[in-house]
Amino acid sequence: MNSRELNFLADLIEAQRLTWPPEARQLRSVGVFGDQDECWRLLAGVAGTGASPVSAAWLLRRLADERGGREALEAAFQPVVSGPCLLPGLRNTEDVFREVVDSANSSILITGFALHGGQTVLAHLAQRMDQHPELTAVLCLDISRDSGDTSDERAIISGFATRFRQAEWPGRRLPRLFYDPRSLARSSEERSVLHAKVIVADSSRALIGSANLTEAALKRNIEIGVLIAVPAFVALIRAHIEALIHSHALVQVPL
Repeated sequence: MNSRELNFLADLIEAQRLTWPPEARQLRSVGVFGDQDECWRLLAGVAGTGASPVSAAWLLRRLADERGGREALEAAFQPVVSGPCLLPGLRNTEDVFREVVDSANSSILITGFALHGGQTVLAHLAQRMDQHPELTAVLCLDISRDSGDTSDERAIISGFATRFRQAEWPGRRLPRLFYDPRSLARSSEERSVLHAKVIVADSSRALIGSANLTEAALKRNIEIGVLIAVPAFVALIRAHIEALIHSHALVQVPL
């Protein structure tokens, strides 16, 4: 039984719409519970302890509070997976990625390590941006220097920007694109990568996990993540990434 049903049972007892001890036929006449048998077993068990109607209603409300907390936690943090899914209660990465994009009213913030097949992976985001001029997007992606590559940093960035515009982004309106300049350091000891995989819708929902921005990661690879719907938590994640941008730890790529 969920918290709503438990509270409603308490309401019925307090309003004396159920006799005490209760009768099964009364529950059938109310007819609002998903599992009548579970409800009857619970009420019969409470009545069997000798509890008064007042005590029974109090107990049901405490159970509702406990179950409501669990329901809120389950709604706030949902496990997300790609690849084989053998257990109930797990969300699909591709579906959740699309859902987060759809939930944004003003802004989408994405960080990712690898981007391949953007024409497919980013198609829904690009379509929403084209349909909703008020929606903005910021992508923070890794721009890497291949081993032994001594090219000028500006040439690598320019090449990445060209590939992004021509091969990866399918929409008319371009997002703002940022990278970590340390990723192009010539010395491997100084080099770093932008490895975080996050998508944030406004400051309300975030998907954090292991999946890159690739079709394989969203569909076939074994990936694990979590969908978070705790605004204070999500806002802190967004604020961290935005602070990296504002401090120029992440630098904009000219598109």
